[in-house]
Amino acid sequence: MSFISRIIQRFRAPLRYVGRDLEGNRFYEHPSSSSDPRRTKRTVQYHKPDDMWKYIGGGKRIPVQWSAWLTHTRPNPPSLEELQTDMARQQRVTANVALIEARDRAELAERVRLEAPTPETTIRPDSDTTAEEPLQQQEEAPPDATSDTPSLTPEQRRQMEREKALPKMATSADPYEPQPWTPRARTRGG
Repeated sequence: MSFISRIIQRFRAPLRYVGRDLEGNRFYEHPSSSSDPRRTKRTVQYHKPDDMWKYIGGGKRIPVQWSAWLTHTRPNPPSLEELQTDMARQQRVTANVALIEARDRAELAERVRLEAPTPETTIRPDSDTTAEEPLQQQEEAPPDATSDTPSLTPEQRRQMEREKALPKMATSADPYEPQPWTPRARTRGG
């Protein structure tokens, strides 16, 4: 296509309206200005002139379907029905995520409540025991006992369990320490 015919075509059909998105942005297609007629120029005209900076700054996003059309990844523009069904799908996903997060928070709260320290002995009003007896039992226990004491928080207990589960570092006198090795040159038969 010659330069003059491209200029004439641009004046004849300078702009073609293709569609709009749910926020009111309009999308246009210009005829190709290169030798390849399939590679048209695709543009967006934002609903409000100030919206352009919100899209550039990341405050708003063009729908994925229109982004794919603008970059020639998608040959045909999306319809309003397609955009509406995708918006409904996104709202369902957001609602499902909120439900799952609420359920996870409730499970975590329940787990923390169950792991919370409880008194080992309960004092009954009809029994003759006093509150000093559990303290005497704790004092008699050795300090390195593995029994759970009420003074430890669940986080401290977990930390102690992690430390117990970690493997110990090998000492320098370990008999399984690797030895230095140098390969021998192979002698070819002859």
